[in-house]
Parts: sequence; structure tokens; C-alpha cells
Amino acid sequence: MNNYYTPKFKFGIKSINTAFKKVFDAGYFFRGEVHEFWEMCFVLKGNATVTENKNVYELSDNDAVFHRPLEFHAEKVPENSPAEYMIISFSYEGNEIDPLGDGIINLSLRQREKLISILCDIHENFDIQTGTLNKRKESNKINEKKIFLEFEGFLLDLIKSSKPIKRQENSAAALHYKNTFVTLQKHITENLTLDDIAALCLLGKSNLKKVFKTYTGCGVMQYFNKMKISKAIELMKEEKSISEISDILSFSSPNYFSCVFKKETGMLPSQYRREKL
Repeated sequence: MNNYYTPKFKFGIKSINTAFKKVFDAGYFFRGEVHEFWEMCFVLKGNATVTENKNVYELSDNDAVFHRPLEFHAEKVPENSPAEYMIISFSYEGNEIDPLGDGIINLSLRQREKLISILCDIHENFDIQTGTLNKRKESNKINEKKIFLEFEGFLLDLIKSSKPIKRQENSAAALHYKNTFVTLQKHITENLTLDDIAALCLLGKSNLKKVFKTYTGCGVMQYFNKMKISKAIELMKEEKSISEISDILSFSSPNYFSCVFKKETGMLPSQYRREKL
């Protein structure tokens, strides 16, 4: 009997959720968000500052950054010039592409052209409504599979040929933001007030608020809640009960935790566990 080699891995790309190219005006600021899928932001032309959890990256032509699932991210364009972006969000099964989330990746000309070709193929086979993919009637399974295979091959090629770099903004404000993020992460299970956070970070409240508005587009307490909800989802995967999670993260009650969870995710915890996990 022949002993044929059978791959043990599964198909990595589970879905392509959005795919579009857009020119953002000078001074554009995208308020931060968190979602359960990967997102690639690629700068075709121009400059941008990207906040990704504790890191503040400076991107220029041909730079890409990959946001991992449940990773907070925000983007802003300089006041003096626009920037042309390509954004593709997708779901991936497996951890092979995890290294892509470790910093900035500068694409070669070959990789840039391949990515543009993939985007063109996506637009030929799908209708794009507000960035969301909807299958065209004339599309077929062969074209769809080709797109998924080519995009997965593109991602794996990046891992093989590129090393993420940590080109970060080193201004005093960016360092204050990074320190505050690390502090919030360290105290994620505590019930902190704005005064508590300011004291822990050795910052005045007004300066603390300004730093967070600059790099996240939201308030400190709102951001702390986003961090808590991301942690809550991790605890849900460990099969912790809603009551246990509420206690671990120091919410005043399971009902209040559920309200905050729904505000951030659009779902109650029980619904999220049922439909997403």
C-alpha cells in the first residue's frame, strides 16, 4: 500500500470581509475600533500614523500593518497631505500568520503589484457595498477559490520574505500613551477611576485625556472598557461564566457588565458566546 503524504493543515482564509482602496483627506482621523477578524492597512501613497494597542507606528509609501483579532487600532493622516490606503479585512484559521502582527512590513514592488492584482480580482467577482463583499451572479467557485488561494499565498509569502519592523513615534505624547496602555493592561482586573489612572501614570487628568484623544479618538474610561471587553472575550473562550467574568474584571454587577459588553460588541455576552465562539 502506497504511503501518500496528506497535509495536516486546514485552509487558512475563512472569509474576506472587506476590500477597498480609498484616498483619505489630509487631517483624516479614524477613531479606534476592535473587531474579531484580521485587518490589513496598506499605504499606497502618503503617510499615516497608526495606533495599535500600545504601539504608535509611522507608515509611509508601501508600508503595511496587520491588526490582529480583538486588537485596538486607530489611524490618522497628517494635516498637510492626503494618503491613499488599501484595506482588506479577513478571518483566518490557524496561527501561521501571527508574525504579521508584530510591526510594519514594507512591501516590495512585486508584492505591491500582487496585492493590487488580488484587489482587482475581488472587485471583478464581488459587488462592494460600503466595503462589504457581496457575490456577483456571474462569479463562479473557481474564481472565488483562486482569490482565496492567491491572498493566502500572498500572506504566507510576506511571512517568508519579510521581517516586521518597529518604526514607532517617539514623541513625549506617544511615550505617555504607551505607558498608560501598559498601566491599564496591568490593572485590567481593577475598578479604576480617571483619577486613579492619572495618579498611576503620573499625569494630570487634562494631559491624560489629551493624549488618548490624540492617539485613540476616544476617552480614557471608554478605552479601558474596550480593553476589559477584549479580556472578557478571552475569558469566555476559557468557558468562564458571565458572573465569573464580571467579578474578575471588577464590574459592579453582571447586568452592568452585559450592558457594557453590548455597547462595545452589539451583542449580549450570551449571544456573542453562542454565535461567535
